[in-house]
Amino acid sequence: MVNGHEVEMVVKVEKMYDLAYDKAVEMLQKNLVVLWVIDDQLLVFENMTRKPFEITHDVHGCFDGPKNSRIRVTQKAPKIFSGMCFHFSSYFSPDFKYLEEPTLAAGGTIVKRNETPAMNDTNAKQNSLKNFFVYCLDPPEGCNLTEVADVIQKRDEEAEVFGVKSINQVIGHTWLLDSIAAYALRTQKLALDILPFLVDGTTTSIVSSGGRITSESEENEKE
Repeated sequence: MVNGHEVEMVVKVEKMYDLAYDKAVEMLQKNLVVLWVIDDQLLVFENMTRKPFEITHDVHGCFDGPKNSRIRVTQKAPKIFSGMCFHFSSYFSPDFKYLEEPTLAAGGTIVKRNETPAMNDTNAKQNSLKNFFVYCLDPPEGCNLTEVADVIQKRDEEAEVFGVKSINQVIGHTWLLDSIAAYALRTQKLALDILPFLVDGTTTSIVSSGGRITSESEENEKE
């Protein structure tokens, strides 16, 4: 609600998405500030309720983001990232700066490297639930299998070191996107579990296994 009025966002929905929307940053931002996100079919009708035309899910399987956002606003509930601190990996490219704006809009705090909060044994457990190291799940473009494995290994090491020192939870950047898209905290999953990427046009998975990176094919051979 802005200046006492409900805010609507009308979006054009292609038939192939069946009332779904992609995780464009603009859409994520709108989830944080508007009460209704509806598709443009509503414009051809008069005196129609908005509910049947509300966007319900995106192409990544996140449901009821606009609805959840509206409920939180009307109930004056805290924002979804309220009280949470996020430290972004140094391996994020400049293109990922867009993640910071919606994170802040969702009530989160971005912790710079030299501002990493110190934790003692007394409050470590409590703070570990509020501090997150955000790990980039996207592999570098144009890398072959060997190069990707090396890059991911370095990211893995950085995340583990930071996590141990600050007792933080390590999450993938997609957790931020999914939580905002659904406007609800998603089930947390370690960012290092499985990383899908393309090599020569073929989908493969890099699996973190005992401190080293192995390909999915290697894992299958062991079995």
